[in-house]
Amino acid sequence: MTTNLVDLIRGYLTPDIVKKASTFVGESESATQKAVSGIVPALLAAMANQASTTDGAERLSRMLDTGKYDGSALNNLGSLFSGGEATQKAITEGKNVLSSLLGGKTQGLTDQIASFAGVRAGSAASLLALIVPLIMNLLGRQRSTIGQGP
Repeated sequence: MTTNLVDLIRGYLTPDIVKKASTFVGESESATQKAVSGIVPALLAAMANQASTTDGAERLSRMLDTGKYDGSALNNLGSLFSGGEATQKAITEGKNVLSSLLGGKTQGLTDQIASFAGVRAGSAASLLALIVPLIMNLLGRQRSTIGQGP
């Protein structure tokens, strides 16, 4: 059975989570939803590109291990998007992952998401940084199901 990661991730991004995220970044729910709908496939494509080589797959696997992305954060996503310490920690982690994953292309993706969704660049950057840990946790959970190899 094939797993559709986009659908799995979108399943976690419920209307309640999007509402919390929109409140956190100060954008409308509809604009936040549109941003999220662009962020998810863009980040998955970047991760798939990373994993397309042996070195890249090993780097991504190390990122999962180092960040302790085991899926446990998926059990309380509300706190991730509500502001406060958990949100700030996730943003910091997310920025580090984005830097490793995209390098100097992070700003370009941020600008594209902002333009696509009609949100401020700072909002797009925060949403990108918040969604990366969600995706990493989902990948970590999936990896534990199918095995630990890259």
